[in-house]
Amino acid sequence: MLSELNRDEERDGRPYISARLSPEGAQRYPQLLREAMVDGDEDSLQAGLSGPGMLNASETYERDGVVRTRKMNRQAPQTLAEEDLRANIGEAPSLLPDVNSGLSVRRPRQ
Repeated sequence: MLSELNRDEERDGRPYISARLSPEGAQRYPQLLREAMVDGDEDSLQAGLSGPGMLNASETYERDGVVRTRKMNRQAPQTLAEEDLRANIGEAPSLLPDVNSGLSVRRPRQ
């Protein structure tokens, strides 16, 4: 997981940055994600994303071919934290170390 973040930063200069993040949030996001991966979890990433000025006040979306604007959802920090950590570590229920610790995670049957 951390190695994937390092690889993204080497290749593109930074990981994927959500359009929901403000310019300040986009600048601080890579470090917040790294800290959550190393020493934290979804909650610590969510707390960092909940800080003042981290998210845009509104977001645009498209419905029926019409671009619209809406106020940023108040749960956006939680959604971003959950989605971003899962995207970087898979569907594991909690952060796992880069080194195999003998722990196995089973995905639910679909």
